[in-house]
Amino acid sequence: MPSQKLAEANAAAGGTSYLFELSWVAPALGGILGACHSLDLPLAFGTLDSPVGTRLIGEEPTPEAVALSRELQDAWVRFITTGDPGWSAHRP
Repeated sequence: MPSQKLAEANAAAGGTSYLFELSWVAPALGGILGACHSLDLPLAFGTLDSPVGTRLIGEEPTPEAVALSRELQDAWVRFITTGDPGWSAHRP
């Protein structure tokens, strides 16, 4: 919710915000952690083999994890280079 509140305040001030929701289930530990906090970090930075990445994604990332990581990295690069991640801006 804090991210949404910040995006709404930014929109009210005339700014543009882009939000995303990661609902992909972390496959490690049989998926018990779900779409847990910090799962986006190894995906966004492509560090699937990092300590956090292996704890959440597993020792051998699935092809789905690798594809999702690439997709998220591409969105961040688009956002950094063009200001648009490839999806619609947040609308309150």
